[in-house]
Amino acid sequence: MPYSNVIFSLLLVVALPLSGVAQNVAPGAKAEPPAVDLPKDDNAWAVRVVRSGGLDGDSFQDITIKSTGQMTVDAGQGMTEITLSPDALKMLAALVQSSKFSKRILPSNNPAGCYDCSSTAVTVRRREPKGKDRTYSAAWVPTTVGTVSEDFVSIVRQVLGLSN
Repeated sequence: MPYSNVIFSLLLVVALPLSGVAQNVAPGAKAEPPAVDLPKDDNAWAVRVVRSGGLDGDSFQDITIKSTGQMTVDAGQGMTEITLSPDALKMLAALVQSSKFSKRILPSNNPAGCYDCSSTAVTVRRREPKGKDRTYSAAWVPTTVGTVSEDFVSIVRQVLGLSN
């Protein structure tokens, strides 16, 4: 009988941590960047920010803003379309058009010990000089935000501010 208690205790010691790790694994080690359509105009641009996760698991936002002034917000309860004011659009346009991005396509979204943190993914698509259509993406959680360009973080802050 004492041996069965020891064996049962050992099984619990091994099984409980493993089950906790299984629950905390982030889905999809390599996430695809959120796609965004580009308007047809010269110097056109579009930004899409997707935020999800977090401790309560109920914090979802999918925001798209285009150079046409159209903003679409989906917070999990249906889509809302808004036309931005010219001043708000002008501020975001200046930031999007002047940003410098590295050649990295999608930095690691590895939660790095922050399994209950919200994740942020952003895609910036713009028509650059000579008509080149370029797409830049990044993804992070609070513990990995330092691995992405400050331009991505600034754009996300501005988009989130406009969507509130």
